[in-house]
Amino acid sequence: TTTVGLIWSPEFADLKISADYFEINVEDEVGQLSAAQIVAGCYYSDSFPNDPLCRQFDRDPIMGHVDNIKASYINIAQQENRGWDLSIQYRTEIPWGELIVDTQHTFQIGDSYKLYTDSEDINTNGELGDPKWTGRLSATLLRGDWEYYYNVNIIGEADNYDGDGGNTASYRGEEVRVVLHADRVLYHTLSASYFFQDYETQVRFGITNLTDEKPPRVTTLGLGELSTMGNSAFYSQYNWVGRSFFFNVTKDL
Repeated sequence: TTTVGLIWSPEFADLKISADYFEINVEDEVGQLSAAQIVAGCYYSDSFPNDPLCRQFDRDPIMGHVDNIKASYINIAQQENRGWDLSIQYRTEIPWGELIVDTQHTFQIGDSYKLYTDSEDINTNGELGDPKWTGRLSATLLRGDWEYYYNVNIIGEADNYDGDGGNTASYRGEEVRVVLHADRVLYHTLSASYFFQDYETQVRFGITNLTDEKPPRVTTLGLGELSTMGNSAFYSQYNWVGRSFFFNVTKDL
C-alpha cells in the first residue's frame, strides 16, 4: 500500500482540507468465480479463445454445449486499486448558531484484477457497482440543545458497455439495444434532534431517501457480470428501501 497525503488548515478560518492519493496492490489472492463469470470472462476476453478462463470449462464432444464448469477456488494473481480522497470541513458561527459543513469524496482512477499471471487485466473501474466517483456532503446546524442535519450521498454514473460488448445484444434472433448504465444518483437525508440535558438523553427523528429515489433500471438479459434484481441494478450503493422515516433515542449512562 502506498499513500501520499496533504492537509491544509489555515489560521484565518476554522477550515481543514485534506487530499490523499492511494495505491493498493494485492497479490496471491484466493477467490471463487461463478459459472456465469467464467464463461462470460472467456468469451468477452480480448484474447478469446486463448484466455485462461476458457480452460475452466469443457464442451460436450458431440453436441458442443458447455458440459462442465470448474468453478472451484483459484489463485488470483493480482489486484490493483488506485485513486484519491478529498475531504473538506468548515465550521463557522452564523446568526442562528454554529454551522458545520463537511464533504468527502473518493475519485477512483484504476481498479483492475488479473486472474492468472499470463492473463490480461480485467478493468472494472467505472462499471456498475464500481463507480469512479462517490461522495457525500453534509451540513449541521447547532442551535442550543437542537441539532439540524442535512446529508446527500452521491453515487457517480457508471456503465458496463465496454465489459459486455457494447449497447446491443441478440435476443431471440433479433438485435436489440440494451441499457447497461446508471446516471448519477443522489440520496438526501434530513433529521433534527433535541438534547434533554436533565436526563442526558437525545431524541432524533428524520427522513432518509427524501426524494424516494429508485435503483437504476437496466436491461435484464443475463448479460455478462451485470447484477440485477427484477429490472433494476442490484448493487450495494443503491437504496432498495425507498423513502423511510426513523426515530431513535440515545441516553448517556
